[in-house]
Formats: sequence, C-alpha cells, structure tokens
Amino acid sequence: MLVMLVKDRMSPRFITIGPGASLAKARSLLDHHRIRHLPVVEDGNPVGIITDRDIRSAAPASSLGQVKVGEIMTRNLIMVTPATRVQEAAKLMVTHRIGGLPVQREGKLVGIITETDLLKAFVEIVETATLERIAPDYARRTVTVVDL
Repeated sequence: MLVMLVKDRMSPRFITIGPGASLAKARSLLDHHRIRHLPVVEDGNPVGIITDRDIRSAAPASSLGQVKVGEIMTRNLIMVTPATRVQEAAKLMVTHRIGGLPVQREGKLVGIITETDLLKAFVEIVETATLERIAPDYARRTVTVVDL
C-alpha cells in the first residue's frame, strides 16, 4: 500500500497575513495569488486562518477596508505536521468541513495542504493502481512480429 505524507503534497510556498490587516488586503492577496486559504500569523506562529468564504460572508465589499482579519479569522486551528499521512489530513478536512490545513513543525508554519492538493494525490493513486492492475496483463501477452 502506498503511504503518502503531507510533506509530499503540501504547498511549502504560501502567502500569510497578519491579524491587523484589513479584509480588503486579505481579499487582494487571495485574488492576486488565486488561492482560497490565507494563514494568519504573528511572529511566524499560526494564530488563525481566513478564507475567501469568510470574507464574502463577513462584510459587504464597501466595508472591507474597515474590518480587520483578526475579527473574523478562525482561531481554533486544526493543523497537521509534515509527517501526517495524507489520508488523515483528508479525514480531518471531511470531518470538520474545511478546505485546507496549515502544516506546522515545532509551532512554526511550514506549509498548507488543500483539497486541491489531496485531489491531485488521489488522481495519482488511482492512476498508479490502474497501471499496476493492467500491467501484468500486457506482460503476459504474446507479441508476434510480422515482416512487412
């Protein structure tokens, strides 16, 4: 059985924001980088996460400049480590109905793993399993070479 770890699938390059930033700044970062999850950090430590959905439901567009990220971010973070199995990360996302998990090592944020990362891993697993299943059939076939 294939064992895949979060460190193999997480995005080690990620964009963060501070809790004192405005929702307008958060919206701008999400749009510019085409992401949906923005870890909130203070002194390199994860203190929350804010999503595009949080921003859409929190305030009308006209007030995004006045509302701070820290006012609406999710504070009770569910996090994983690089050594967490991908299957466990997926179960956490399903159980808690969330689309991304910050990845931490020794209290510091080192990445993020999202639904998209997990879907890519799933596709790879299915393709590998399919190849392993059909490869023996091809290996047993007799090939006849015909002179033209």
